[in-house]
Amino acid sequence: MSLNAQEQAKYEELTSLQASGTALKPAQKVELKKLKKKLDQQDASKSEASTSVNTFGKTSSSKESTSTVNPKAIRFVEAERQVLTRRAENLVANNAELVVERLGSIKKANETMLVRAAVLALADMSDEDLVEYMKQAQRNMIG
Repeated sequence: MSLNAQEQAKYEELTSLQASGTALKPAQKVELKKLKKKLDQQDASKSEASTSVNTFGKTSSSKESTSTVNPKAIRFVEAERQVLTRRAENLVANNAELVVERLGSIKKANETMLVRAAVLALADMSDEDLVEYMKQAQRNMIG
């Protein structure tokens, strides 16, 4: 709902009368109230349009971000979860100093960060190796 030209002119006229200190007649007050309500609804619909809902909650598109969140739901089989957990535990146990030095905290060596690092490692992996790992993952999903 947006104000047409006639409504916009009437709204401006009434607000200028009110701002100048002129007492509005009851009919003018009602009309001004209706026009304000219509404008408020228009503003509310604009703000709803700038907010999108994704898997992780609401994100406002008006915020400037250095990265874009593009959620991708992944279901891991139990064996894959165990590999992630074991790898994170081994990394902390064997190289705690390196983890703290490079990442700032031992807590940052977690399963989520391992998955993110693995995504980056895909760029350096050969196509043959990648296809073999994909084949192995496919076998894990089957049984």
